Amino acid sequence: MEERLKRRLVGAVVLVSLAVIFLPMLVEQEQLGEVRIESSNIPPRPADTGQFRSSVLPTPLEEPLIEPLEEPLELTPGVAIDTGYPVDLEEEAAEPTQPRTGLSAWVVQVASLSSKNGADKLEAKLRSKGYSAFVEPVSLKGKNLYRVRVGPELDRKRADKMAEQIRKAVDLKGQVIRYP
Repeated sequence: MEERLKRRLVGAVVLVSLAVIFLPMLVEQEQLGEVRIESSNIPPRPADTGQFRSSVLPTPLEEPLIEPLEEPLELTPGVAIDTGYPVDLEEEAAEPTQPRTGLSAWVVQVASLSSKNGADKLEAKLRSKGYSAFVEPVSLKGKNLYRVRVGPELDRKRADKMAEQIRKAVDLKGQVIRYP
């Protein structure tokens, strides 16, 4: 082939490739300017009926969640509240026969109540006095009881001291027992 023909072919290929690259860009820009969004596929916002509220944001409470005790609870050692059934405290405080593994601690068992409501009230009373109280449900001899406990403490001496403080604060003698 002649040198002139080769140059013409190369020039033609370059011009065609430039046209292929840049002409679509120019044509697309013109089309983009003409395209307009007429509607959206996003549904309209639902009307706020107030039925659903977010549980993430706290709302101020007008009434307290737990009612204070109107009269002090009278506890008789060895008798469950509200039923009068005798409770064997020795059986409740008995050590489990299985060997313990891992870390254990001590808790003060303040009372065993037959009423969940009474146990919750006593727990609230102890918490209001700054103790870390909790209720633990248990079934003994077919009867449901609710143990009100404070703690746990890793040191037995601290648990004994806490039991004495509880006795003075709420006039209840608790038992220090191993937990769990």
